[in-house]
Amino acid sequence: MRSRPEDPVYRYVVKKESEGKSKKSAKIAGLNKFLRIYYARVTELYKILYKINNFLDCQSDSLFVVRKYIL
Repeated sequence: MRSRPEDPVYRYVVKKESEGKSKKSAKIAGLNKFLRIYYARVTELYKILYKINNFLDCQSDSLFVVRKYIL
């Protein structure tokens, strides 16, 4: 698999190598950057899903109350 030059992690690794870091250190730094990006995206997704779930719970509760009083 080839790395894309527009990939931010790839650019970060290349930048670290050009700063004089060894290839291993640059790749570990790139891995850490990837994990920070991944964690931020997953956390954001879970926050959105949590809000949607709370919204749906509120909607189902209100529908239950409406049905209870109608029937």
